[in-house]
Amino acid sequence: MRNALTILRDDLRAIRTNTITALIVFGVLIIPLIFTTFNVLASWDPFGNTGNLRIAVASNDKGHVTDVGKLNVNLGDQVLSQLARNDSVDWVITDSADAVEGTRSGDYYASIVLPESFSDDMLTFYLDGAEPTRLDLYTNQKKNALSSSITSKVATGVTNNIDESFAEVLSDVGLGLLSSLDDYLNEDNTQSALSTIQTRMQATSGRLNSASATVRSLTGLIDGAIPLATSADSLLARANTSDSTAPATQSSSPVNLDATLRESADALSSALTAASSSLGTVSARLDDATGTNALNPNELHDLAKQVRSQAEGLDTARGALAGLALPTTQFDTAAAQARAMADSLDTTATALETGAQDTSAAAQRARDAVDRASRAVEDARTSYTTDLKPQVAELSQSIKAVADDVATVRSDLDAARANAAGADSLASRLESSRDEVGALADKLAAQSAEFERINSALDDARQTGDLDKLARVVGDDPGLTASRLASPLGLDREAVFAVKSFGAAMTPFYTTLALWVGALIACVFIYANAERTYRRGETAMSRNAIFLGRFLTLALIALIQSTLVTTGLIFFVEIAPQHPIQLIVVGWVIALVFMMLVYALVVTFDNAGKAIAVVLLVIQVSGAGGSYPLPLLPEFFQKASPWLPATHAISALRAAISGSYEGDLWRELGLLVLFTIPALILGLWLRRLMDGYHERLSAAIASTKVMAS
Repeated sequence: MRNALTILRDDLRAIRTNTITALIVFGVLIIPLIFTTFNVLASWDPFGNTGNLRIAVASNDKGHVTDVGKLNVNLGDQVLSQLARNDSVDWVITDSADAVEGTRSGDYYASIVLPESFSDDMLTFYLDGAEPTRLDLYTNQKKNALSSSITSKVATGVTNNIDESFAEVLSDVGLGLLSSLDDYLNEDNTQSALSTIQTRMQATSGRLNSASATVRSLTGLIDGAIPLATSADSLLARANTSDSTAPATQSSSPVNLDATLRESADALSSALTAASSSLGTVSARLDDATGTNALNPNELHDLAKQVRSQAEGLDTARGALAGLALPTTQFDTAAAQARAMADSLDTTATALETGAQDTSAAAQRARDAVDRASRAVEDARTSYTTDLKPQVAELSQSIKAVADDVATVRSDLDAARANAAGADSLASRLESSRDEVGALADKLAAQSAEFERINSALDDARQTGDLDKLARVVGDDPGLTASRLASPLGLDREAVFAVKSFGAAMTPFYTTLALWVGALIACVFIYANAERTYRRGETAMSRNAIFLGRFLTLALIALIQSTLVTTGLIFFVEIAPQHPIQLIVVGWVIALVFMMLVYALVVTFDNAGKAIAVVLLVIQVSGAGGSYPLPLLPEFFQKASPWLPATHAISALRAAISGSYEGDLWRELGLLVLFTIPALILGLWLRRLMDGYHERLSAAIASTKVMAS
């Protein structure tokens, strides 16, 4: 360490005793101060001078002729009049040709041209299909990069101003009309006129309501006629179906019905005869059941089965006559007695099988059942001959007469179907008429309700004074209320970590660049490698001592540069930092780290190290996030930014100027100091590997007789 201090004393003595050296060092010391001060002051408040920005505005608006009074309204002239009184920008009122040509020549930074249909578009905004009015903006992007963005913002402001003014005019007219209407309505003549209007509206509403009720009653009549028409349509449809299926249902015709009736009567007569015969056979067998020819149970079961079959035949013949008003009671009795006799025979056979009854008693019981059945069958035959058969003959004659009538009706139905073919049914036509009449009734009722609503609204306005209330809200100055309606919202801006101005916000970026440039200039003008002086003779020093000794000189220069820069910003530029002492300390750390990095590069790589330091400067200008937010930069710079020392230097300076958040100042300083580790490794150890490179590079430069070694 003593050797390093010796080098520092020698350097200070040389600066003090050599005027040229002192002047060079003085220049090295003040260059960062000049760089920072001029840049911060130049960008102190650029947007406060937009009044010097020349922007042309022209109107090709042909105006709009209103429907009321045929007035020609030209909103373009009103816009020009408003802009002429606006001093936020140097507005130049001119024609469209000069505006466009002046923008191309650079006389104007931009120009705004209002189209011919400006008034038409603005005053017909409420029509269906209307589109927003378009302004033509011409910007000269060659003149200045930032001016294009400013002029675009100005054009947006003009658009917003036009929108706000237009809304204000509309509101002013509407509210003024409201106030005038209130004054008019409060006059005596107007009150009388309103009473007359209300009376007529009530009468009109009553008439419309009565008409609606009358029309709706007509709808009820049509509804009552629809079922009749529907029934008629159904009869015709069924007649049509019956006629179309006639070939498949010939058996249901009156003629075939007569034949069927006769056949059924004959079948009933045959069934009675067969039943009587079967009963006779059973009676004869029972009479012969003596001695060796005694009754056999199996034989009795067979006889019962036969008799039951005859009873079923009677039921079948009787069923064919069902539904006809004919005397068939005797036939039902005969069938029932036959089944009872069959049951008696089965019971007798069962008794014989079990021995519960002797043969004579069983035979007698069976005879009694046969006698009862025989009497019932004879009564049925007598009823058939005396009652049923004559009535069947009469019914046959009636059926023939019906057949003749059906033929007549069928011909009439054929004529009705022919008339209805190819046209809508009566029911459908009635339903359509009902719907139309119902719709008319609804419209009349709606109109009546609308008149009643208007009448109620007028009455409420007269009784409650609603218009008076609105007029009091509007006040004596409708324009003031209109302006509030046009712009109802206000914006309260509250800065977080506030800075004094735009230039103060750019201070971290310019300070970082100034300190890096100061370190680079110091290593260029002050010979970085002192080994040629201190490694000769008996007092030769180690390479590390020489490295640290010369760095002490450069570090002192860096500290003075940083102190001049930060104090100049505080006291001369007056950026008003939140923590002035922290700003000075942060400047010292940044200057020392930057000096170590540049010094290590120059000592290790000589002239190539200077070039590397310049390349790093270029990269850090764009990638450190000093002027533009990192998310707006290309992906390469976003990824490279954390590995650049300027990134952390700028963040630390921002914390010192605007205020720290959760220790971000010290965190960024810690990350910045870490960059000294690779610089020390490079300058203390890896530099020895570059000796051969230095000799070859010096020889190559000397051989050119042009380059300075």
